[in-house]
Amino acid sequence: MTVVIVSAHYDSTGGSSTARGPGADDNGSGVVVILEALRVLANAGFKPKDTLEFHFYAGEEGGLLGSQAVFANYKSSGKTVLAVMNQDMAGYSPSGKISIYTDYVDSSLTAYTRVVATSYIGATTSDACGYGCSDHASARSNGFRTSPRPPDTFVSYGERERGS
Repeated sequence: MTVVIVSAHYDSTGGSSTARGPGADDNGSGVVVILEALRVLANAGFKPKDTLEFHFYAGEEGGLLGSQAVFANYKSSGKTVLAVMNQDMAGYSPSGKISIYTDYVDSSLTAYTRVVATSYIGATTSDACGYGCSDHASARSNGFRTSPRPPDTFVSYGERERGS
């Protein structure tokens, strides 16, 4: 059995306990995107060729804990994962364009992600996190193809998280 995974994390630091809407963007938005995709596919009676899994991880903010455990288990059990598309901070883009991240990803899957995004919204931008900045990194570190769809400001957000 082969698997395609769509994922997001639901834990949040929100920057602080008094932040406005902690978790609404990081990462309630990613969770809502994949829940809506699941709803649309289910209502349409979609029957994929490969198994389509929807993952909702805990512990991303604490160091990719949930996704790392899942992907380590998938690797040790020999699961065949064709692709992982991780949603993190979906819809947040001060530039108004989707930024396609080019590090800690599978280059061919990321190229395909760019084709899809460009066909829907036109121009995209490119960026790099400089580290494994979301749950896609857990998939990649366990040998699975992945492409994240984080916002174009994710690098500066990540730098704030690391204290850079």
